[in-house]
Amino acid sequence: MILRTTLSAAALAMTLAGCGGGTSSLTSDVGTVNAEFQVVEIATGARQSRSALPDLVTNPAYKTTHLVFRAVTAGATTIGQAAGSFGAQAGDGESAGSATLPRYYVGVFEITQSQWTALGGTDTWSAVTTSLVGPLAVDAQKPAFGLSWSGITTTLAAYNGGKAITLALPSDAQWEKACRAGSSGVFSWGDARDDATVTTYAQVWESSAGALGPRAVGSKTANAGSLFDVHGNVWEWTSSQYVRGGSWRDTLPQARAANRHDLDIDTNHPLVGARLVLSL
Repeated sequence: MILRTTLSAAALAMTLAGCGGGTSSLTSDVGTVNAEFQVVEIATGARQSRSALPDLVTNPAYKTTHLVFRAVTAGATTIGQAAGSFGAQAGDGESAGSATLPRYYVGVFEITQSQWTALGGTDTWSAVTTSLVGPLAVDAQKPAFGLSWSGITTTLAAYNGGKAITLALPSDAQWEKACRAGSSGVFSWGDARDDATVTTYAQVWESSAGALGPRAVGSKTANAGSLFDVHGNVWEWTSSQYVRGGSWRDTLPQARAANRHDLDIDTNHPLVGARLVLSL
């Protein structure tokens, strides 16, 4: 199913029918909030700043019990897409432009199912039939899906209470700047659409080889900003109540950096998850 700007009730009805160890990498704090990475222990909200995480992909803690955030440098970024270029949609807020943002931290991975429940969220994915997502979609290291904007914001508000950190959804501009990682092309890797390139970076319909459901986060190659799955896997909510990035069930044009769709904030759509930002 491809997301439309407004999803009908009928379409929605048709659609919906233990962490390992490796904590040694968290023992050396660089002692500055200007570090490249921030690692948050979900259970306590404790944060450590790190200059590097050589075990970023291999340490299961970063996909289950901890959240990892990467710094996005301050400065200007391309926003939107030129009319007439691949997949561009007139009238959907995709007009080419730019935005300038301060430095911020964004999640390296989409929120996984184990991370979401550790934050206090409910297992919304359990309501999705296996005929849609396949029998292997429920997994600790796969992205949480079936998340609504209202459910995310309520859960994060409860989690943030009394903590020194704040977790939130990224703004539209923050999401696109992080996705692009300096690219002015249609995708974070540029404009190439050949099978090899798409399969390397994006979990979309063309690269799924007919397999149902999202992949474990971090299964594809990261963009230039060390962020994984910014194209495909699951759609990601922004604070502006748009979903971005496409999903495993959507075609490549839907995964463009500039593409966005609005969605009712209370909809638990089975193709939609989230990526968070961190404020210190």
